[in-house]
Amino acid sequence: MSESRQDQLTDHSYDGIQEYDNPLPGWWKLLFWGTFGFSVLYWTWFHIWPGQSIIATWEAQVEEARSQGYARFGELKDDAETLVRLMNDPEAVAIGQALFQSKGCVACHGPEGGGVVNLGANFTDDYAINFQTIDQIPNIIRTGVPGTAMVSQTALLAPAEVYFVAAYVASLRGKTVANAKERDPRAKPIEPWPTF
Repeated sequence: MSESRQDQLTDHSYDGIQEYDNPLPGWWKLLFWGTFGFSVLYWTWFHIWPGQSIIATWEAQVEEARSQGYARFGELKDDAETLVRLMNDPEAVAIGQALFQSKGCVACHGPEGGGVVNLGANFTDDYAINFQTIDQIPNIIRTGVPGTAMVSQTALLAPAEVYFVAAYVASLRGKTVANAKERDPRAKPIEPWPTF
């Protein structure tokens, strides 16, 4: 510091206590105003301008990581061939089963897919109300069934995960499970799953 300054008392006192008038150092003020300016630019870029928010960036990164993790299963499409391929892959079925159990599907469809009375369908028999072919299952998971407890699962499942749950549901057909729900009289026979 090139010049020394003398301490000066302020002209007020609190309970007989006086304080010195010591201004903050210039570097501190510059740092404060710099962070304030940065926050304005940051807020403008991520909340008004086209920049992605931190949450959107994180969600995109998680989705990319999931997609890369599922890449070993090949291209996932809404067709019977993809679902039959996944249904016959034990690792894909295990992923679908884990998702089925962890994402709340068991609440309506039971832990083994046998259905719950007045709630979810039984996936172990050869009858269904809302689908007739294997390639219709992913769309039901995505969109739900209007007027029923089955709502869209896109908030819970990533796009790739829909196929694994659909493959697991398809793999349950023909299995014998305890406490399976009886066939709904509105249900129609399902076509046999194709083989490729």
